[in-house]
Amino acid sequence: MEEPSALKVIGRYSYYQTKCLGQGSFGKVYEGFENTSKQRVAIKKIDFKMFEKDLYLEQSIYSEIKILSKFKHPNVVELYEVLNSKRSLYIIMEFCQDGDLKKYLKQRGRLTEEDAYAIVRQIVSGFR
Repeated sequence: MEEPSALKVIGRYSYYQTKCLGQGSFGKVYEGFENTSKQRVAIKKIDFKMFEKDLYLEQSIYSEIKILSKFKHPNVVELYEVLNSKRSLYIIMEFCQDGDLKKYLKQRGRLTEEDAYAIVRQIVSGFR
């Protein structure tokens, strides 16, 4: 059972700080859920203090949000909502059960030409 003090609530979503899916230079991604439906989501948390240090980062993040908000495709992670607290920006996205393409390729190893072609075709179809 998760420690209740580890539960964080942002808007209509919650996450446990112990369920970090990944971490990068700019923040962390947590597995979370929508409070009413219990639908699993991915919550990217970025501290605003990161923006103070890097204006390019701020522009990149808001550009990512703008681009993701325009996509509605099975091969592109869906953006649900963007929320702010006093100290952080939260990007609420579709939870991908099987991880991302990078994880898949790492687990799979070398691909056949046919498999590579199928993956590239799926990627390109996300941009139509």
